[in-house]
Amino acid sequence: MVVTINYRLAAFGWLYLPEIGGDNYARSGNLGLLDQIQASKWVGENIAGFGGDPDNMTIFGESASGTSVISLMIAPEARGLFHRAILESPVVTASPEKTAAGITRKGMEFAGAGDLQALRKLNTKQVLDATISRYTEVLGTGSFGPVIDGVVIPDDPLRLLPQQKGLTVPAMIGTTHDELRCFLFFTPKLEARSVQFYRDWLNERSCSTSPLSLATWSPLRPACNRWSRIPTCGPMCPD
Repeated sequence: MVVTINYRLAAFGWLYLPEIGGDNYARSGNLGLLDQIQASKWVGENIAGFGGDPDNMTIFGESASGTSVISLMIAPEARGLFHRAILESPVVTASPEKTAAGITRKGMEFAGAGDLQALRKLNTKQVLDATISRYTEVLGTGSFGPVIDGVVIPDDPLRLLPQQKGLTVPAMIGTTHDELRCFLFFTPKLEARSVQFYRDWLNERSCSTSPLSLATWSPLRPACNRWSRIPTCGPMCPD
């Protein structure tokens, strides 16, 4: 039995607002993840009525949803809500608070909102237009996504996972061939360039630049020697 869910995306799900809104917005940077947690709770409480087993739940996701699975694996509020996890082409990442606040400020700048009151007055189209502008300008760590807020996500997943913190369920990891080709459509900065350009671009955003030793990944991804060499990355480079 498969259950799919909806959750808030982009600025609606990951706009980090404590810097301008205070403690009342402490969890705002992870509303998309909180939606997933609430959905998981609902499934656990109700799936038996549809013939499912609430004691044998597997969550799975691909690409950004794979990242969500990782976030759920380390989120204290999601503990005990599922029993297995499948991650397809996940990105092991979450923005520090300072980075997330900068993304929010830039998004508000694109939307023409100078403060929280102005932001709350924006309609859906204005928020979406600002989100698209932000995503097109900077890819990867500059786009909206999970935030290390110390509340919903307690610490960097790159730090927690190798320490086996939060990784309390069996997990299956895979990759999607050619996935990164689609990102060429979204960002003019990634138009046809040299092979070395793409290699440098990927290396800047890979775990190979992390202060953590690559050896720490061995218990998490035994089938892959280096996270930066997963099949998803290579085909994006031109022949």
